[in-house]
Amino acid sequence: MALKLIEPLRELFKDEVRELGAALELPRHVLWRQPFPGPGLAVRVLGEVTRPRCDVLRAADVIIEEEIRAAGLYESIWQSFGVLLPVQPSASWVTSAPTPTCSRCAPCTRATE
Repeated sequence: MALKLIEPLRELFKDEVRELGAALELPRHVLWRQPFPGPGLAVRVLGEVTRPRCDVLRAADVIIEEEIRAAGLYESIWQSFGVLLPVQPSASWVTSAPTPTCSRCAPCTRATE
């Protein structure tokens, strides 16, 4: 059987895909889901990747999304996620994570104001 794969949607930008999805009456929570695939779980576990460390990161992801949604920012942030850093808590430990970026500025990664 000779088949040809046609992928017209791969040429669309995120906002155009959302516009098409809205025309197809997809649910809002599907239309505004943050990009997938994003950074995979194992990539975001710095250091040894173990089931317990992945479980911690999954729990952190839930909290991050809940807080962003509670602040009313979910649809204006292009992508956000947690990163598990291999540090031991102490009186002076400091960690950092990716800065959420606004949807309009995703390519330039300008920080959300």
